[in-house]
Amino acid sequence: MSEFDVLRERLDALKDRTDLKFSSMETALKLAQRGLDARLEGMNEVREQLREQGNKFVNIDVYSERHEGLEKRIRLLETSSAKLMGIGVIAIILIQLGTAYLK
Repeated sequence: MSEFDVLRERLDALKDRTDLKFSSMETALKLAQRGLDARLEGMNEVREQLREQGNKFVNIDVYSERHEGLEKRIRLLETSSAKLMGIGVIAIILIQLGTAYLK
């Protein structure tokens, strides 16, 4: 076997190892890409769920405005109730005075 043949065999062996390394690297890269794609897809799903969930919450401005309106209505009801109680008490007193006067 000549030096040329030995060199040719070594070059062929080096080429085979290099091809195997590149093939392994390509496979590893594809697997890593699939893993990354799966993680990104999962993150996108979580982001979408958060967006949908966020749309279900009441905006603080809307809540504050409506809450203030309800507080006003409650105060009005409390005032009306107090006035009616006062009128009722006065009516009872007048009835009592009237029946005492008639006796």
